[in-house]
Amino acid sequence: MLTLHAFYVAACAVVFAVVLVDTGMLLEPLQRAVREWHMRWYNTRWQSADEDGTPRQALNTEHFYWQGNDLDSRWWWKPLWGCVKCVAGQWALWGYLVRCCVLHDAYSPWQHAAFVSLTILFACILTKAYQWSQQ
Repeated sequence: MLTLHAFYVAACAVVFAVVLVDTGMLLEPLQRAVREWHMRWYNTRWQSADEDGTPRQALNTEHFYWQGNDLDSRWWWKPLWGCVKCVAGQWALWGYLVRCCVLHDAYSPWQHAAFVSLTILFACILTKAYQWSQQ
């Protein structure tokens, strides 16, 4: 039963983090807007004035942005939306705890670790299957 739940969580994570943000899908405009907002925020942050009010020299901030300062390199982006394995792992981590509380099951750290691991494994397999189906 735990394996089936892990598969369900992995399937939902893949749909959320891979399928729905693909070109032309439901969440693609939202993710694009979030990425554009982050780039504008990054550019205005680095082109602001110094402490004494003098404007800073114009930098090629887009070059700096894509050299490791983009949204995909932020620590908070991957578990929220940017990495399907991270999303699946987060959902499995918290989902198992909620499942134990709601169903009043006995908590087992070994089952918890197995559930998270299986969910991440299923997410990798489903992501590869989706990518192969798109070729």
